[in-house]
Amino acid sequence: MPNWCANNLEIKSTKENILAIETALDDCKGKNFFDIFVPNSEQAGQGDDWYSYNLETYGCKWNCDANSWHKLDEETVEVVFDSPWCTPLALFEKMFQDGWDVDAKYYEPGMCFVGHWYNGDDDVYEYADENVMDVVPEYLVEFWNLDEQEEFDD
Repeated sequence: MPNWCANNLEIKSTKENILAIETALDDCKGKNFFDIFVPNSEQAGQGDDWYSYNLETYGCKWNCDANSWHKLDEETVEVVFDSPWCTPLALFEKMFQDGWDVDAKYYEPGMCFVGHWYNGDDDVYEYADENVMDVVPEYLVEFWNLDEQEEFDD
């Protein structure tokens, strides 16, 4: 069983593109939502080599299901999901290269890292329980409520 990395993904584009994403998410009920942006290993003809394909294409072991999604405004949709062991940085990079505006915050408490990926720039912070407030920027501490989590209490 993997450690799960929490992801909060904001995608910006035209009204039409955001409506298409929202419709696709509704149609698949969030299941395997990476398929909206890249072909899965079966569609790409990778057969038994799905593991290598997924690592290269997504940046993590599996396609992921969206836990929730909603429009923040006419040109932005937010997708919340968990990914195995790490965040899907390769997917974010592919989305960005395809013209999407990608803003993702992620947090993996089991491996003690938190980060922010924005249009090709990845700022990741590794920490130990005793130094999380010294290492992680305040906006990420607040976003993930790290200061309120029991493991970081003095």
